[in-house]
Amino acid sequence: MPELPEVEITKQKLIEQKIKGAVVEDFWTDRPQNLKLFSDIKIQKDIRGRKIISIERRGKVLFLGLSGRDKKNLAFHFRMSGRLILAEDVKKFKDTSTRAIVFLKGGKKILFRDPRKFGVIWYGGPDELKQDPYLGFLGPDMLEVTFRVFLERLKKRKGKIKSLLLDQKIVSGIGNIIADEALWYSKLHPETEIKKMSKAQIRKLYSDIRRVIHNIIKAGGTTLRDWAHPDGKEGGYEKVRRIYGRGKKNCFRCKNPVSRAVIAGRGTTFCPKCQKIDKVSTPAGGR
Repeated sequence: MPELPEVEITKQKLIEQKIKGAVVEDFWTDRPQNLKLFSDIKIQKDIRGRKIISIERRGKVLFLGLSGRDKKNLAFHFRMSGRLILAEDVKKFKDTSTRAIVFLKGGKKILFRDPRKFGVIWYGGPDELKQDPYLGFLGPDMLEVTFRVFLERLKKRKGKIKSLLLDQKIVSGIGNIIADEALWYSKLHPETEIKKMSKAQIRKLYSDIRRVIHNIIKAGGTTLRDWAHPDGKEGGYEKVRRIYGRGKKNCFRCKNPVSRAVIAGRGTTFCPKCQKIDKVSTPAGGR
């Protein structure tokens, strides 16, 4: 949390609030150690007077494109607890969890709130961002990747399906919530080996991942703890989720108790009856 849908909603809300075209007057942070490529002092000197010319997302990263002969990007990765707040009154919204503020001409401010301090901010040109060990190897966005490319990228890897879905180098944007929900819809155990999955299973999983993403966006995102829209509105997907975080409750499909385990280093919820490991599937290279 937050994942692709929450970052997409943040992007859409910033576009709706018409910050595109706004001029940046200043930048402040109380956590320079979470900045990448530039120091806070260099950002302050370089960012002033630049205009926001684009608002884009790739995977879980939000990019503010900035004008200038040497175009720059200010990019945010919310990690576990980050969110952006658009406000005019800093005193009303700034608290001890505010890690950075982008001051815009006309009075608006973009606050980056991150209680758990894992969030990351990048500042640099396109070529500089490509050299970053995270951004430079980010896989294609899950809402843009075709099934053919999705299949090819998974087939090149070895391992268990949940671990592969969370690997942002394969495809970007999938997090714990999306993975658990999609695997439940596809009736796949999270520890299923990719080499044992049929092409048909992978095709269904691809469709179910996109289905879950669109469902979450339609519900306004997931607000379990810290994340909310830039205008303060909360999401509602947590009220209609099918499996994520429902350990010990009954499965919506078969009514049997749901299990929780640590898989791929993450808390994972699945139905042991509906999501059995299929040991006889035709490999993805087959029919």
